[in-house]
Amino acid sequence: AVSSTEIRTLIEKRDMRQAAKMLGKPYFISGKTEHGMGLGRQLGIPTVNIDLDSRRSAPPRGVYLTAAAVGKRIFPALTNVGTCPTFTERNIHTETFILDFNGDLYDESITVYFIEHLRDEKKFANEKELIMQIDVDKNKAISIWEEIKWQEIGLNLQ
Repeated sequence: AVSSTEIRTLIEKRDMRQAAKMLGKPYFISGKTEHGMGLGRQLGIPTVNIDLDSRRSAPPRGVYLTAAAVGKRIFPALTNVGTCPTFTERNIHTETFILDFNGDLYDESITVYFIEHLRDEKKFANEKELIMQIDVDKNKAISIWEEIKWQEIGLNLQ
């Protein structure tokens, strides 16, 4: 038997892979993308924002390796759940940087599957430090993405 309390506990502990095994697929959020402040695009790291539905629990604040479903394709992505403390702090929200994707997704529906917690959200001294950390996160995410046994966590990439 699988209990929703146990799954919520795993998500709160950021154990996304175990939660996926219990759910039969990775925990996800979905919705229409919204216009943000445009800071990611200015930094060369364009992101899409998805409003957090109050009926669905968000994972704890932090940076995650995610899988972004855009149309019928799934892309590796980095998702920050938090307040963007390096810049003007906002209400908690998600920002997803979809790797290897070019295009405009404003007002499009997407699904973001949470695969693995990479690190906690933190405030950086400046934009340069943030960009360097995102580069580290991206390399780590790509490495993990290539090693995942997708059928084990219930996401079929075919």
